[in-house]
Order: sequence, then structure tokens, then C-alpha cells
Amino acid sequence: MVEHFHGKEGVQGSIPCLGSIKIYRFYHEIRMKRLVLNQQDKKIAGLCSGIADYLDVDVTVVRLIVLTVTIMTGVLPGVLAYAVGAAITPKGVQ
Repeated sequence: MVEHFHGKEGVQGSIPCLGSIKIYRFYHEIRMKRLVLNQQDKKIAGLCSGIADYLDVDVTVVRLIVLTVTIMTGVLPGVLAYAVGAAITPKGVQ
């Protein structure tokens, strides 16, 4: 009997399901990723840079989106949302 990836015994000669391994690796990468304030590439608090790192996109795109949404909502809601986000997001390592 051959032991499968999930710890279940299978038919002799069978191999682990490769899809399960890929799902496990994807899940592991997601679990290891955390949203933190980026202290190296910050302009104000590092929130936009942290979001860009988390989403794996260019920081300029995130900053432009935040700026556009802030202006379109009348400035104060965007500024408050940024301040709350920066206050509750943990700092990353320097």
C-alpha cells in the first residue's frame, strides 16, 4: 500500500494527486502572506505600499487609486479611511 499526500492509504502503485500538492502550496503561500505597513517604501504611513506588496501590484497604481477615490468621495472619508487603515495595520520589519 502507498500512502497518499493526505495520509490515506491507497491502491498499491498509485501516486499522490498532483492537484492536491498544488492546492497545498497555494494555500501555504496565501497563509504566509500578511498585510503590513511597508516601512522601506512609504510616503506617509506605508499603507499603499503594503497593499501593493500584498496584492503584488505596482505601488504607483495603488496610490493613484487611493488618491482618485479620496478626491471623488470628498477628501474627508478617504483621509479617515487611510488613517484608520494605517492605525490598525501592523508595521512590517525594517
